[in-house]
Amino acid sequence: MAELPRSFFSVELCFSFTQAMRVHDEVRRVLDRTADEAPPSLKWSNHRAIADVLLSSIDSASRGCWEYMDDDTSDVMWDDWLLPMTDRSRQPIGREAGGWFTMTMMMQAKKGTATDQVLARAFSGAGNALWTRGTFATMLQAIPAVSFSNVVRDALYLMPRDTNCGFTDEELELERMRYLRVLG
Repeated sequence: MAELPRSFFSVELCFSFTQAMRVHDEVRRVLDRTADEAPPSLKWSNHRAIADVLLSSIDSASRGCWEYMDDDTSDVMWDDWLLPMTDRSRQPIGREAGGWFTMTMMMQAKKGTATDQVLARAFSGAGNALWTRGTFATMLQAIPAVSFSNVVRDALYLMPRDTNCGFTDEELELERMRYLRVLG
């Protein structure tokens, strides 16, 4: 996919099943209604619906991570963010109900397009408040302005998706999960 310059955008939020089971249920409903090969209008609709759910529940988010890159690392970042989908060691052990779940939104946009500029502005507005709920809210509010005609590829994933047995407190403290920063 190196034929055209792209930017990379991602937002991941972590919620407690105890406090935010409704968020998990609503996001899963959106994901379950979508085939893998969906037209751009449906992809935009799904990203917007999930952004709306996350935004309405931002006060319940405990941890998160985001990235925006508009350089040659776009493909590397894409692959890195997809690892939890393929690497079992990055998924919750899931031995008992409860714990934590994450929701991840990511996309690559054609660099320099209106979509890329919307995402770049959302991230540049973070300033020194990198890991706050307000910063994540600003990023989620940008999603409705994204044109999927400029999106090269996208992904939405909920982990775990089909169970309420999430990441344990101990798993969130492991080195592989430290990228999820506690939100202020």
